[in-house]
Amino acid sequence: MRRFVHGGVRLALATVAAIMSVAAVSHEVPALGGGFATFIVTSTSDAPDADTGDGVCDNGLGACTLRAAIEQANATVGLDTISFSIGSGVQTIRPATALPAIMDAVVIDGTTQPGFAGKPIIELNGDAAPDYADGLFILAGGSTVRGLVVNGFNEGILLMFGGGNTVAGNFVGTNVAGTGADGNFNGILISESTNNTIGGTTPADRNILSGNSSAGVYVAGADGNTIMGNYVGTDYTGLVAIANDGGGVGVNNLGSGNLIGGVTQGAGNLISGNGNGGMFLGLVAENNVVQGNLIGTDATGSTPLPNNGPGVAISSEGNNTVGGIVPGARNIISGNAGVGIWAAGGPDGDTLRGNSVHSNGGKGIYNPSGEPASPVVTSAGPVVGTAAPDCTIDVYSDDADEGRIHYGFTTADAQGDWTYGGPVGGPNLTATCTDVGGTTSEFSAPFAVGCAPDDADCEGVLDQVDNCPHYANPDQADGDGDGIGDICEPPSADVDCNGTVNSVDALKVLRSSAGLPVQQGGVCERIGHVLLGGKFMGDINCSGAVNSVDALIILRMNAGLAVLIPSECPPPS
Repeated sequence: MRRFVHGGVRLALATVAAIMSVAAVSHEVPALGGGFATFIVTSTSDAPDADTGDGVCDNGLGACTLRAAIEQANATVGLDTISFSIGSGVQTIRPATALPAIMDAVVIDGTTQPGFAGKPIIELNGDAAPDYADGLFILAGGSTVRGLVVNGFNEGILLMFGGGNTVAGNFVGTNVAGTGADGNFNGILISESTNNTIGGTTPADRNILSGNSSAGVYVAGADGNTIMGNYVGTDYTGLVAIANDGGGVGVNNLGSGNLIGGVTQGAGNLISGNGNGGMFLGLVAENNVVQGNLIGTDATGSTPLPNNGPGVAISSEGNNTVGGIVPGARNIISGNAGVGIWAAGGPDGDTLRGNSVHSNGGKGIYNPSGEPASPVVTSAGPVVGTAAPDCTIDVYSDDADEGRIHYGFTTADAQGDWTYGGPVGGPNLTATCTDVGGTTSEFSAPFAVGCAPDDADCEGVLDQVDNCPHYANPDQADGDGDGIGDICEPPSADVDCNGTVNSVDALKVLRSSAGLPVQQGGVCERIGHVLLGGKFMGDINCSGAVNSVDALIILRMNAGLAVLIPSECPPPS
């Protein structure tokens, strides 16, 4: 694992390297016109280009190295592409010195290597490089890095100044198999660079950012970046921890307006298995949004994979948002060794609403400032309580003292009295207060309601009138009017709507999960479409994503074999 070089030394060295690269391009060799060239790396050696002025990637021995390709791309104005054809299968490039900083927009595409079948097979390894060396140092905006394994460096990938870059489909900090650690200091560092995208909404765009000695992704003084669809702190399956020792995702030093996750299908990150907590919003990190993520569970969302610390830590008040009340906004923050959410609070604090927070080692929400005060639940049926005047009350249930299920919200009056008349479950009710400034309190003390003998799902709706008596659906939503609650509508394994569950359905789910086009006939919804009850078409196990596990379930159903479905998911039809 790469040891850290002090930031000032690293930046000084990087600046010198960048200036030298600019000098080489500007003074030694005139930039070539036209751009849009493709340089094909054919060798794992580290030799430089023989003549950066000829537009040909050649180390003088008839081979194109990655170093030479970067030198040529820097010398060629315009968006160039670096592709790979180094024999076939896994190939490792070990630079002896830091690679040139990338000064002009480029696409580095490891998926072009012969033998690529979905997992990166071009490894960029820093074991032979100086301690200060970064794997890729990108100063140019508009660049893309895809399909690489980057390990053993100071920063695995450093994005600085130039914005609008995309980093997708890489393993950063793991071995080539994606099963063990081979860390950098930070996996990806975004420093004073805006509007970058790390990951994407398809499995092909997912980065595995794990095994690093500091963070999987660290955003320092950078605004408007999107971090979505990644596995941070786990192996490539999302089921086994490969910790980033310093935490999963960090935003610090005036980082503002960054989005971690999102409300669209596939945008949420898996941030689990990390040392020192899952997420950290630090010094004057303002107006950042954290939505749709799994923090402290494995990729199924139901099995603990703890971060060793808080799920989310917010150290200074900064109008950040964690969760929300729109579909897809909630985070599942569960199973962490520390508190679920640690929030500094105060008059300009952070909004924490609509999340599923449960089964953590400490409080669900810890607010050391005590501002605003937690509400008090005084009775149920309807739910009645007191709180700070005019605050928004979110009502939850939990089997302990956190907030597993969010039911809805109401507003306290000028005297602080409030009533929530919607159906709720149990066995305990809790509530939070979000004041007029947007700061959310800790959960209230739990109010025990138990479950009525004829309310099997403990939601406050009696079984004889409940349209889904074995799964909690306090709103009784029934969008198609068939008398079966939306949450109880079983996920259909017949994804092509032809009346038969077979291997074609499994193939379509696999193609969709890989981001490939899928043809659906007639009125059959596209795979991934949000159905009644918030499920996705093709999400057979109700995990919140359509992936190869769903395809396997379909194949087992087709073969008449038993399938394992989480208890909260209706059996597929």
